[in-house]
Amino acid sequence: MKVIKYTLQFEGLIKPTDSEGKKLHATLEAKSIQVQTTLSEGRINYNLESLEGDFAKFESDVVIEKEGMFSEFGTIIFSTNDELEFETIDHGYMGPSIQEGLTHGSVMWKITGGKGRYLSATGIITSNFFVYHDGHVYDHQYGIVFIK
Repeated sequence: MKVIKYTLQFEGLIKPTDSEGKKLHATLEAKSIQVQTTLSEGRINYNLESLEGDFAKFESDVVIEKEGMFSEFGTIIFSTNDELEFETIDHGYMGPSIQEGLTHGSVMWKITGGKGRYLSATGIITSNFFVYHDGHVYDHQYGIVFIK
């Protein structure tokens, strides 16, 4: 068994696909990055640096179930033939942020399979995201993927 861990920051858009705004579609992309977090004198210092490398693409469909709760399923495409498929564990949460015009949320996804090298993949991905009023999304993901 192989274990793959990753941290990615996806950016893109989420748009309604129905007239009520209860169904949404997200299309995001992530670059290769290096993340550094240091702790010093009670402060948290965070640095994210873009690196040369490939991109990952993220597509998902979201269903708003009730105020603040949603379910989601989709794919993360790492290359032409390598994809992870996922679905929500229980429910995701999103709600207003202290910053005006910003929605903040979090969700956990169960990896349900994939294609290519991720065909037999299992694992969990966590997402902490924010969405601006115009639909721009910044999604910070941490995944642990098991390959048989």
